[in-house]
Amino acid sequence: YFGNAMATLDTAKAALLGCTQQFMDYCKDEVDGKDRFTPEKSARIVLVEQQCCRLAGEAIDLLFRRSGSSEAKPGRMMQRYYRDISTLLTHVSLSYDRNYEQVAKTHLGIETPPPGTGSAEAAGKSVVP
Repeated sequence: YFGNAMATLDTAKAALLGCTQQFMDYCKDEVDGKDRFTPEKSARIVLVEQQCCRLAGEAIDLLFRRSGSSEAKPGRMMQRYYRDISTLLTHVSLSYDRNYEQVAKTHLGIETPPPGTGSAEAAGKSVVP
C-alpha cells in the first residue's frame, strides 16, 4: 500500500509542478503581449490543483486505513495527517462539482444565470452567445 500511496503523491506533485509552470507561462505570455491569461485558463489551473488535493487525500486515506487503530489516537502522526487532509477536502474552495460545471460553461460559452433567477432561459438570456 505504501508504494501505491507514494505513486499517488508523486502524481499529485508532478501535476502541481506542471500547473505551477503553466501558470508562470500564462503570466509571461500576458505580460509579453503574446496571449491573454483568461478566466478559463485560471480556472483550469484551479481544477488541476483541486485534483492534486484529491490525490493527496486518497493517499493519506489509504495509509490511515492500513496503519492500525493505534494511529487513530489523538496526537498520533497518521491521525493528524488524516484530520488535516479531511479538513482541507471539505473546504468550500474544493467544491469540485461547482468548479467543474463553471469551467465547462466557460469553455462552451454558456452563460450562467444570475443567482436566484433559475435557468438561463427563465432569466431571458441566451444560453449560447
